[in-house]
Amino acid sequence: MPLPASTQRELLEPLSELAQPIFEALVVQAANAPLLHHNDTTMRILDLWLRRQPRCPNIRAEPAKKIR
Repeated sequence: MPLPASTQRELLEPLSELAQPIFEALVVQAANAPLLHHNDTTMRILDLWLRRQPRCPNIRAEPAKKIR
């Protein structure tokens, strides 16, 4: 059942005081890490995308060719 963002905020607001120290500890850990990875990809994995059924029956999806 979808809940509006404002309702979710009201329900979780009491938890924010408890979670704030944990958040701050995670920020310190990330700031001191020698390497940090972040994936901001919004596209689905290409192989899975190509295997799905095409919406148009005249278009044939083929798996990506491997480059040697």
